[in-house]
Amino acid sequence: MPEESPTPESAHITPTSATPASGPRPDPVAERVEAAALRLGVNPLVDWATRLLTGAAQPDDDGDPSIELLGGMPALEPWMARVWAAQVLLHRWHHAAAPAVVTGLSDEAWQVRSVCLKVAALRDITDAELTVVSRLDDPEPSVRVEAATTLGELGSVDTSGTMIGLNNAVMSTDSVMADAAERALERLAERFDRPDVRPASQY
Repeated sequence: MPEESPTPESAHITPTSATPASGPRPDPVAERVEAAALRLGVNPLVDWATRLLTGAAQPDDDGDPSIELLGGMPALEPWMARVWAAQVLLHRWHHAAAPAVVTGLSDEAWQVRSVCLKVAALRDITDAELTVVSRLDDPEPSVRVEAATTLGELGSVDTSGTMIGLNNAVMSTDSVMADAAERALERLAERFDRPDVRPASQY
């Protein structure tokens, strides 16, 4: 058998342990929701999340699973369970959960309002539009930005509150908010084939 020639040093392959992993990073929230859905079933999981979000259920109520199934830890603050419940609805859904999401848009905790805005946009909960408009004036800046983004996805060019709110937000001194409002108007123009609603160039 002929002797193998030595591999040139320049051809050595870097060990895979030193190579950055490719592909998307694991989403721990999605993984927990998937595990919960497998354990409980999708409909019971969504029902539980809906009750948690509205306050009809509290963490670790008798007959309900441990809240750690959703959060991976105890709910150290009252709002944490509601955030985890809303996150469930980003990954598993039933149309009956829509009213709970609309309720969550007015939750006392901004963290809950923020996630509910994402759910409303993802699930196209058009009944939430006027409540989302009100969140353009939310005391939490990140919620205001999320509200603008959400209106781009579920708002209508025929809703005066949406159009007035976004056009006012374009003039915000908060550049992040102004940018989000501009993108929302661009999205509305695209969705409804209405180039006239695009924000006017400032240059």
